Amino acid sequence: MGLRIIYGKQGSGKTKFCFTEVANLIKKEKKIYIITPEQFSFTAEKNLMETIDQKAVLNAEVITLSRMAYRVINEVGGTIKTNLTKPGKAMIIASILENNKKNLKFLGKSEENIELGIQAITEFKKHGIRIENLKEEIEKIQDTYLKTKLKDMAIIYEGFENQIQEHYIDETDLLTILANQLEKTEFAKDSIIYLDEFAGFTIQEYEVIAKLVEQAKQVNITMTIDNLETNTNPDLDIFYSNKQTLSKLMQLAKKKKLELEEPVKLEKKYRFKTPELKHLSQNLYNHKSTIYTKDVENIQLFLAKNQYTEIENIAKQIVQCVKKQNIKYRDIAIITNSTPSAISHQLRVLKQSKLVKFRKEGKIVYYSLADEHVSEIYEKGREHVEEV
Repeated sequence: MGLRIIYGKQGSGKTKFCFTEVANLIKKEKKIYIITPEQFSFTAEKNLMETIDQKAVLNAEVITLSRMAYRVINEVGGTIKTNLTKPGKAMIIASILENNKKNLKFLGKSEENIELGIQAITEFKKHGIRIENLKEEIEKIQDTYLKTKLKDMAIIYEGFENQIQEHYIDETDLLTILANQLEKTEFAKDSIIYLDEFAGFTIQEYEVIAKLVEQAKQVNITMTIDNLETNTNPDLDIFYSNKQTLSKLMQLAKKKKLELEEPVKLEKKYRFKTPELKHLSQNLYNHKSTIYTKDVENIQLFLAKNQYTEIENIAKQIVQCVKKQNIKYRDIAIITNSTPSAISHQLRVLKQSKLVKFRKEGKIVYYSLADEHVSEIYEKGREHVEEV
């Protein structure tokens, strides 16, 4: 029943360390959970199967906090309520705005205000602000404009809670339910838990972490930081925001009287394969940085005279990528390190110039050079420029 911090700079192998430990513990422990944000769960599942080198495993599982919440709700008997979707929220808030026209001084019934209501309620719940907390703070506020706006928000928030409490589960409430119900189940008891790929935590997530530490054998949290000093300058320390998360975890452990285990520091670099990137990772934002003395071969900088020459350079990169046949739109955005909207504009220009063609398969658009003659012309031109 302890909390352990696994930390190191970017590319130091924190995720690899976790999965290697899982592979070593898999025959000894009954339950191992790797908890990740939703967007990293598939990658984590892939990493798990590759690390343990098995086709299937029963006692190790990748899970997200929301999926864990649903599992716990099912176990304690909370499935009679319907999960409320975002369109459902929008309908409820639209109804509240319509029914409270006389009481609302700031907000009216518009799409923007419906979206504003959804966002506000989500943020209130994520940060543990209840209706009574909001009303108490409103009474203390002197600013008339802010007070009026928050009073409208309180009306929407209270109306929303009154409408959903009997029949619906708001997705934003899932982690609060998880924190309150977890101890009633055997889900996390005597398990080994790893929380990986999180950039920070909300108030709800801190409460869930506290409950997990109380029930599990060990909870491990990976953090991208260079050291455990939390009292640093935000203007000078690139890891400042992550160290604030660490500080909150330490405060939580102290408040809840949770056991802190010896932290693990990882210093070896795995991610950066080229010497230039390794040097940058070690020296960027370091007040004791050193000069790179070798020839730079793997990093190129383009100094544009204006935004048009910058776009021309991007276009050249796009042609290079499209030459490889069937490059996806999203891949081009990643390769050139440009925004999807900028790439979309360039592809439109190239298409109008009949340099590229495209085909659609479902929602995915594939681009390629219009024909082999275009490819040959481009290649000859590039060779000529290089000779010059």
